[in-house]
Amino acid sequence: MFQCHQRPSQKGWRLIAKRVFVAVAMDVLVLAGTIGFGGGSPAATRPSATIRSMVPVASGVPVQYEEARLQWEIAARVISSEMSTHLLIAANDLAQAVNDGNAPDPASYETAIRDLENFAELPDAMLTSAQDAEAQTWVSALDGFFNTPGLFRGTYQPVKVAFQANTSDLWTADDSFGGTNWSLGLMSGTSPSITAVNGGYEIAFEANTGDLWTVGTLGDTAWNLGMMNGTSPSIIALDGGVGFEVAVQTNTGDLWAVGAYWDTDYGGLGMRQATSPSIASR
Repeated sequence: MFQCHQRPSQKGWRLIAKRVFVAVAMDVLVLAGTIGFGGGSPAATRPSATIRSMVPVASGVPVQYEEARLQWEIAARVISSEMSTHLLIAANDLAQAVNDGNAPDPASYETAIRDLENFAELPDAMLTSAQDAEAQTWVSALDGFFNTPGLFRGTYQPVKVAFQANTSDLWTADDSFGGTNWSLGLMSGTSPSITAVNGGYEIAFEANTGDLWTVGTLGDTAWNLGMMNGTSPSIIALDGGVGFEVAVQTNTGDLWAVGAYWDTDYGGLGMRQATSPSIASR
């Protein structure tokens, strides 16, 4: 057990309880596998020996370090709702190395344990700017500890998905599995396009009226621009997300681009029927 030099805070008690829970859960899972309990598989368990670390481990490190780093790498591959389980297992592995006297540098191990536990405390999605800054600090330190530079690049960033629901309405979903119904009808057989802008997201779609619409953080606009049936727009953010541009096939069969800076018909360039453009910027 760890020696406590002062009474843990409420958060400290939660982290200790989580560490104990992970250790007990791992023992139970091993016991269940030995005895052959029935039921479904747990959401996240210790990986089998067939899974290997992506980075060679230096000689002389304890086996608990190797196991912890493998959990760190797995945490970078799973969805955000499962990440904390693997982070806490990694913390438990390092704690075991310290308790067994196998840690070559106990102070650095204790720091890594705290960083793993703090990272596991973050919400699954939609981090605040302060939380994102904290996560960047912990990830940088842990990448150095485990020698995995760049492993977690973008893993904890919020994600937004736009789609046409089976009700024909525009919906968005995020990686916390929440969904928002915009109550805006889309043209059958089309798909919305979404881009990250300053402060949020902007979505372009063909409405069930046949016109181009954009909705989101930078405002909601009916462009009064008819689109070809069965085609979809493409949207991209410009100038660091303060504006955007949308490419479409109009109902005349021509390529158009509209947005914050210019509207152009590209000299009457005709497009193939039932195809959609794609837009990029550099």
